Amino acid sequence: MASNGTVRSSNATENEPKAGFCATFCACCCGKGSFTYDSTETVAYLMDGVCSGAIIMSNIFLSSAVLDLAAKAAGCDTDDLQNCKGRVYGMRPEDIYSATASVAGVVMAVMLPLIGAIIDHTNKRMQIGQMTALAMAAVTLAQACVNKDTWFFVTCLQVVSICAYTFHNLAQLAYLPELTANLEKNQGVEAADKERNVINSQGTFWMFATEVLTIIVVYGLGTALGLGNVDTAALGQALIGVFIFVIYWLIWSERSEKVGW
Repeated sequence: MASNGTVRSSNATENEPKAGFCATFCACCCGKGSFTYDSTETVAYLMDGVCSGAIIMSNIFLSSAVLDLAAKAAGCDTDDLQNCKGRVYGMRPEDIYSATASVAGVVMAVMLPLIGAIIDHTNKRMQIGQMTALAMAAVTLAQACVNKDTWFFVTCLQVVSICAYTFHNLAQLAYLPELTANLEKNQGVEAADKERNVINSQGTFWMFATEVLTIIVVYGLGTALGLGNVDTAALGQALIGVFIFVIYWLIWSERSEKVGW
């Protein structure tokens, strides 16, 4: 099964490169068989969710910085945006991010069916996961350059980040049914369903825990260093960019031998 519930082609699954979707992180660092999960790939699946949580929270700081910079560019008082009549690039400062989300929504509406079909019916699922992970890490690092001269460029990059995030989640979720495939074969559907529920609940916990930790770390460092909104956002993008680059490399790097599935 794939992320949209359709049956994946058997050839697509068999011919797909077998991953370091936990190959390096789990098998090498922790040792295969050292987990309570049926598949060592499960920890990589959960770690991917950790990266998602960090990326989501990075947007909190970035959106605040972009709003301040856009307001200043429009000649507005950042403490009284509701009464601001200024425009920048033809938009009110507070409309910049919503416009970005709208553009990303159009792109995703066009591309999601195609990406879903590729994931379901070809052996390119791994490559889509790798490319979108690389795109998110690169964009996050690039957005660390946010300042009064680059804020609009950084905002445009957000379209790439939003789309890559959505496409990446599609590839990630396509692995979920296969994490318990061996368990279902050996112990039955009930045992497999129970483990999937555990994976889903733990994935949600890990992601939200990362979101909270990201806020604490970035806000704490910004406060300790006496940074403003813009510099705190830049610091956050740099830290999160490095973090997700390392984690994504560990869990999405390929290995020649077959691991897990």
